[in-house]
Amino acid sequence: MLAGIRKKHDENKFTYGTADTVLCGKDPLDSVNAAEKIDLLQNVLIPKNHTTIMCHGFTLKGDGHIVAMMPVITSGSPVHHFHLHRCRNNKFFREFYNNPHSCAPPSFGDQQKFTKCVGSAYTYLAGQSGPFVLPPEAGIVIGDNVDGGELRHLILEIHYDNPTHITGKHDKSGLRIWREHMPRKYAAGLIVLGDPFAELYMEWNEHDKEWHQSKKKGVPPGKPNYEITTACTPECTKTWESPITIFASMMHAHLIAKALWTNIEQDGKKIAELHRVNFFSHNKQQLHYVNHTIKPGDQLTTHCVYDSTKRTELTKIGPETRDEMCMNAVWYYPRMPAMWVCGPSKVEGMVECGTTANRYFAANVTSVVADSNFQQSLKEDGKCSEK
Repeated sequence: MLAGIRKKHDENKFTYGTADTVLCGKDPLDSVNAAEKIDLLQNVLIPKNHTTIMCHGFTLKGDGHIVAMMPVITSGSPVHHFHLHRCRNNKFFREFYNNPHSCAPPSFGDQQKFTKCVGSAYTYLAGQSGPFVLPPEAGIVIGDNVDGGELRHLILEIHYDNPTHITGKHDKSGLRIWREHMPRKYAAGLIVLGDPFAELYMEWNEHDKEWHQSKKKGVPPGKPNYEITTACTPECTKTWESPITIFASMMHAHLIAKALWTNIEQDGKKIAELHRVNFFSHNKQQLHYVNHTIKPGDQLTTHCVYDSTKRTELTKIGPETRDEMCMNAVWYYPRMPAMWVCGPSKVEGMVECGTTANRYFAANVTSVVADSNFQQSLKEDGKCSEK
């Protein structure tokens, strides 16, 4: 089934899939009805293990702009989440091209040095549904300049969570995209804010000159309002040649996160909230449309508040579901070359800017508040979201 199947409530309100978000007005996909549909789907036996990561390579032929994307999830399949990675036509990619099998996340940590993939172009998270339709002035470019943000050789990395050990059934999940051959005004890109590499848990070991997981860093147990703050600092944004428009945002964390938000700051003062999720649920993560202009020299500070009162040990920062994360994936235009992360580096006192290991010295990149004075709003804003 399509995770974005429309369910009408009346002529002007509808939901997609199982999402609680009610959209108002026209169906967002009405604007791309004339676009070419391309399916990037698996056809594999569901792995019987509790947790499995599988990768499948696809190539987009021709050119044009991607103008919409939507997850396709097989009914009853234990797909937990997936990422679509921008990769290169190298040995790693060819191993998985039309040949899905188990893998490690290709754009995560040290694995990236081997795969040469450069980050995600789309992410499906637990509870997400409905289409992601880009604004009419922007599209994601299909082309060979992977470092510049274009898409050609793609790896679909699907995570299965199969605690009941389903066997003997096929999974045909993946992603549907809409392509227009006429280029749009702006090329769109994706930047991951917060802690882009989930490495706040890492610590330098002087003895063996390597990074190791720290036994001290993370979310300590027994904390009802433990806040972690991470920043995309002016040291990075001042390198941008022009302002950008952020048009979509997707906050991400795991099981003990309770609230997430990103502030826009100028000259050390908050001027706006880019996006806020007051009552975060790992099983109901959604992409939200926003409209903010970010200028060179601005700071984007992401806040994540956790409730660890039911944990008896330190919760580390990392990729496993029981770990925690603090991220915000934002889509923007005009696309900047080699700019897909902005946040704290593994090297303390530095900000990662654009690509892995492109770093600048910066102050106050991360901070923690053991007992945050954060107070959740009594309710979420409204019940009807305009597209």
